[in-house]
Amino acid sequence: IGTTDKRVKRSQDEVVAKFIKPFIDNALNQLQTMKNLLMLCGAKCKHCHFLCLLQQSHQQSSEIEHDCLGSHQCDQTCNGCQQSKGETNEEVLLCQLQSGHETLHECRQRSHTCGKDCSLKKYGHCSEKCGLKFGHSSETACICNSPIHYCNENCSLPGCPNKCEINYAKEHTRHECYEKRCTKCCEIPKCGT
Repeated sequence: IGTTDKRVKRSQDEVVAKFIKPFIDNALNQLQTMKNLLMLCGAKCKHCHFLCLLQQSHQQSSEIEHDCLGSHQCDQTCNGCQQSKGETNEEVLLCQLQSGHETLHECRQRSHTCGKDCSLKKYGHCSEKCGLKFGHSSETACICNSPIHYCNENCSLPGCPNKCEINYAKEHTRHECYEKRCTKCCEIPKCGT
């Protein structure tokens, strides 16, 4: 390689280092900031079982609760009403449970189920009302249709406001919530997360 080629290469490298690389780095930093601002929270909504659709950065403000921005009310029809539709001419009612519940849809206005308080109501992820058939044996404890009840103690992570989501019946020494990301605010100025 001749000296002229070396000089040209060196000049090109200097132009890239002085002008192009800083421009690209700045553009990438701005893109990362925009990405951070557009990232959704994804935690569980405070009022139902759907995910929070607010910006991830809303967690920096303790005043704003996790919100799915929906009605928080299930919009499906009651399973009990659907089953008895053929036997009676009563209209099929809407489910009265929170959006995103994992149990059968219940209208809670007719006697499809017992309806008394669930014996595990103090634990998290509870549907609160007994899901057993109306008139079930008094020897059987009232229990809702929820597949799992959470421990519901405060999360072990210092400063975390969430509740433990480990099965209440499972022995555990550390309480863990749904949050899988760091809950602390970034210390880098103008980071956005």
